[in-house]
Amino acid sequence: MPYSTNPDRLVQLLPYMAHLIQRRDCFWNLEGRKVTAQVFAYRIREALTIARLHPDKFPQVAAIADDVVVEVDNHCVLAKFGKVLNAPLPQSIADYAAQQAQFASERPFVAPMQIRYTLETVSALWAKRQGSSVNLPAYIPTNDELLRLYDWASVQEPPVMLMPSDAALTLVAHDDELEGMNWTPDEMEDS
Repeated sequence: MPYSTNPDRLVQLLPYMAHLIQRRDCFWNLEGRKVTAQVFAYRIREALTIARLHPDKFPQVAAIADDVVVEVDNHCVLAKFGKVLNAPLPQSIADYAAQQAQFASERPFVAPMQIRYTLETVSALWAKRQGSSVNLPAYIPTNDELLRLYDWASVQEPPVMLMPSDAALTLVAHDDELEGMNWTPDEMEDS
């Protein structure tokens, strides 16, 4: 059955979408309700489609419509953000490659440029990860960056372990077997 395009359908569902409009993952428990989880999930997806069709009428919903995943789990409908990676990347790969090619033609044996990430970018990449770790190649954080990352990583649930190396930084969800291998401020080098 195709989705309705009637804006009134979205208006009816707006009270149920408050958390989504605030860009927060949420769920609805429909156990014991007349409407099934499958039907409600269909209606939420329909509302997101209507918002895409009428962005001028529903700008807040249209702004999130492409980033929300709606799933059914037994009697619950789950709505999570994460379809679109909204992390501001430090530099596109094409720009980086072009810059390296230019450096190589001007001066042979130029060392590769290090990539810089902001805390917001690292946080967004962590939130959108597919597994239990995120590898940031060519990123060697400064002491100040490591301290800010450590403060952020310590308050995540579960805590995030920082694993810097000579050529990358890897973020790993806390693992008791890796305890002691993660970076802590007492390992800070003098700079």
